[in-house]
Amino acid sequence: MSVLLDTRDARKDGTFPVKLMIYYDKGKFKRYSLKNRIYLSKENWIKLNSPRLKLDSLIKIKTEIDKELGIASGIIKKLGNEFTLDLFNALYYDKPTTQKPEKDLIYNIYQKYIDELRKEKRIGSALAYETAMKSMKKFSPNLPLNKITPAFLKEYEDWMISKNKSITTVGIYLRSFRAIINIAKTDGFITEKQYPFGPKKKKKYEIPEGRNIKKALPTDNIKLIIGAVMQSPEAEFSRDIWLFSMYCYGMNMADVFSLKYENINDGFIFFTRKKTDNTTKKKAPIVVYITEPIQSVLDKWGNKDKNPRNYIFNVFTHGMTHLEQHHAKKTKTRQINGYMKRLSIRLGIDSKLTTYVARHSYATISKNNGVNIAEISENLGHSSLETTKNYLDSFPLEHKKEKANEFLRNFDE
Repeated sequence: MSVLLDTRDARKDGTFPVKLMIYYDKGKFKRYSLKNRIYLSKENWIKLNSPRLKLDSLIKIKTEIDKELGIASGIIKKLGNEFTLDLFNALYYDKPTTQKPEKDLIYNIYQKYIDELRKEKRIGSALAYETAMKSMKKFSPNLPLNKITPAFLKEYEDWMISKNKSITTVGIYLRSFRAIINIAKTDGFITEKQYPFGPKKKKKYEIPEGRNIKKALPTDNIKLIIGAVMQSPEAEFSRDIWLFSMYCYGMNMADVFSLKYENINDGFIFFTRKKTDNTTKKKAPIVVYITEPIQSVLDKWGNKDKNPRNYIFNVFTHGMTHLEQHHAKKTKTRQINGYMKRLSIRLGIDSKLTTYVARHSYATISKNNGVNIAEISENLGHSSLETTKNYLDSFPLEHKKEKANEFLRNFDE
């Protein structure tokens, strides 16, 4: 790559355009006008390339040319083996491509990211991205960059809905796809103008949000669950682990099954969320006070060999790979949810008693008891208060009624 004065294209004032020379394919080259056009006379071009350049006006022009060279060089470096004149042209001038790039480029980026997740032992995330990629591949097996437009994404959304997929699922899959498109953009394969995601008012594609169905249980229902007579050891284990999760600040199943006796110290459980194990930002451990109900579950179902390195609940075993742990967690969670579903029917509870509901119930009941949202967020292991707010159910109607009457009592004589 170099710059030259293109003397083929003279202007009336005797100046010529300065152009980039991009070399490719064994000595072939193509001239490109600078994004910020610069015109010089032959005399000033010679002066510009003099080792003793003194004129401030020419020094300024030389700085501008060097800047354009740097931008062009950076694009070529980013493209690497994917370099084509069309992609360079699109990225340098920030406009859509005209050619059909390598059909598997996006899916290659997708797969590379999935491989990185597996390498980081983030098996759940890797499998989620794999599922999303398979869905997109089924909709569009060949997916060149210039096909990824807001209209294309809306067509995918409509196709998913026609397959009886929920808006929530569509949102999950497309957030995964957006993450891959962001990587492609960062790596220089997609320009800002090509980027399809954003607000509808800017003619971009806006990922739909599923309706947030509140999942927390009222305390009366939880009392029924606590007092229920279970019909088998497996059902009792499921009910007790569901309650254990709720008592332990909504601890999710991956963290429950990962607990070892070394996590218990001086009447507290100390743990970090498995979900954040491989994030760059190290988080402080979540600390749970072992109340009597928590201790009861530990005593009833905990491993009798309390070697510090032993898993407490014997769902995971030593020597399991991360993939095997992931499958064991999914299997056991499915089993727990199955028993809890049957229990909800038996107790007449009109709600799905999934392990996720236990987590939501902890958050909402804590809020209703006046616990500060920042503390709830810390106990849930959330990275932001906004995430926690999405967990929290509205205050119950009786609570609102009580507070309204309490407010009016301020004006009693």
